[in-house]
Amino acid sequence: MPEPEQQEQGIGELLTRLADDAKAFGQAELDYYYALARGKLSEASAALWTGAVAAALALAAAVALVVGSVLTLSPLVGPGWATLIVVAVALGLAGIMARLAWLHVKRVLKDK
Repeated sequence: MPEPEQQEQGIGELLTRLADDAKAFGQAELDYYYALARGKLSEASAALWTGAVAAALALAAAVALVVGSVLTLSPLVGPGWATLIVVAVALGLAGIMARLAWLHVKRVLKDK
């Protein structure tokens, strides 16, 4: 015979406990995925900032290379011609890179 403290619970009480446990489990899962997403966003933010700084430094290095090229060529052909030569080479390289980028875009957008 069961003791008075260990009386059987009714089906309604069991279903209520089951629903409460399911809600708590669902909330714990949501909290877990929320924390996981915040961690990933934090890492992505750090990666974007680091990439932006790297891009800015690369741009500064490119400007220094162009200025250095003009200064190096100036004694040989004069400042005007040095500037013209460096600009022509830079625009030529930019055109080649733009063409390659366009070919990649066309390949991505191509119907298969």
